[in-house]
Amino acid sequence: MAKAKPFTGTGDGGLTATARSRIRKDSDLMEAIGSVDELVAYLGLARSLSKEMEDVSATLKAIQVSLFRFNAALLSMKGYEVTPSDVAWLEKEALDYDSKLPTLRRFVLPGGTQLGGTLHLARTVCRRAERRVVRIKMGSKEAGLEIAFLNRLSSLLFVLARYACMVQGAPEELF
Repeated sequence: MAKAKPFTGTGDGGLTATARSRIRKDSDLMEAIGSVDELVAYLGLARSLSKEMEDVSATLKAIQVSLFRFNAALLSMKGYEVTPSDVAWLEKEALDYDSKLPTLRRFVLPGGTQLGGTLHLARTVCRRAERRVVRIKMGSKEAGLEIAFLNRLSSLLFVLARYACMVQGAPEELF
């Protein structure tokens, strides 16, 4: 059996296939999905930088898997949805990691370590994805969970960035 090509050429006209139809690649939905996909890639980079922190690496992998399910839910693929337990898990993780950190009373200047900086960058991509999802979902009945999911995720990524810098011995730059 011949190996399939890594491209089809069917998107050359500016449309892409979803589970239900073909849509413009520059649509608001594809902007949201693309931002989430970019976030998954940054989290992959963060995972590669977190090898000595198994807890962080495992959390990041779980987030990546959740984001694949999230994008499937955005595409209205059967069997995929964002649930209250998805949001609750993000809240629990954020609280667990935050409990290990000193109380924050000022703004944090992103950076510290490669991992910390990458997680801060991932947080900003998450916020962009959230804005894109707000654009397409605001006012729909399921929007609350999808928006809440990304909102909690950005908070978790902020906490993980702080935690990574602390574990890696980089003092926070506050202002």
